[in-house]
Amino acid sequence: MVTDAMYTPLLAHTDITPHDPDDDYSCKGAAKDCAVVRGKKIVFERLLCALVLLACILSILSSVATMSLAAFKFKGASLAGDKNLEYASTYIGLDSVFRNPAAIPPPPLRNFPVVVGIVDQLHPTSSYPDTPSWESSFGTVYTADREIRMSPTETTVAQFWAGDYGMERCSLEFTLPSTAARETVFVQVWRVDAPQRLSPERLAWDTRPEKNGLLISQEMKPNVTVRSEEFHCHSGSFQAFELGCAGDGCLVDFRQDSKIEAERLHALQWV
Repeated sequence: MVTDAMYTPLLAHTDITPHDPDDDYSCKGAAKDCAVVRGKKIVFERLLCALVLLACILSILSSVATMSLAAFKFKGASLAGDKNLEYASTYIGLDSVFRNPAAIPPPPLRNFPVVVGIVDQLHPTSSYPDTPSWESSFGTVYTADREIRMSPTETTVAQFWAGDYGMERCSLEFTLPSTAARETVFVQVWRVDAPQRLSPERLAWDTRPEKNGLLISQEMKPNVTVRSEEFHCHSGSFQAFELGCAGDGCLVDFRQDSKIEAERLHALQWV
């Protein structure tokens, strides 16, 4: 026996809205209610995006402000504070150590200048920092050789660091290379007031230290070493000098190397 299937017609209208798989908020109400839910969701997402964007902008501005402040402080410290910094002593407390009067004193030390700078009367505000270098397979190598130049309008300022403990008797030695000048040059070396380390970037004719005494004043011949009179150099102090020449043949120009003893300017220190 065959039974006729019952037919149920589809409804023309329904209050059930199909679920959108992309919609995080499931809506089971009327179409009007679902539209309200979607509208609120869109407003919430836009507000969230705006807040995230605002947070990113504020973070970037904060980073820029922090770096600018750090750069300003570093620049201010490098321009104003470094000239007054004290060189720390590595010999603290040695004054109280027992000294053996029978001990043999150490031999004199040859001290190479820590700062060498040329100043020019024709360009009184110009500085000439000398930082020679050469490129190697493992990077840039900065060498210790420095230029010494003397002419009717140019002088050279050299500064030494007397850092060795107890070596407070000093003199200046200067050897003129055979290729640096003519047969005879009249050289003058002055002591100058420079208790703090000089800056080659700020050393110029108008800013050079004041002279406070003539140390060497005589004619020099190439390959002949001239030694000044003895002077006191307190341990942990800077000693600075200005080298110039005068008269006919006043022209000296050479690069001194700490490895070549016969062609250099150095200070002797002994006990």
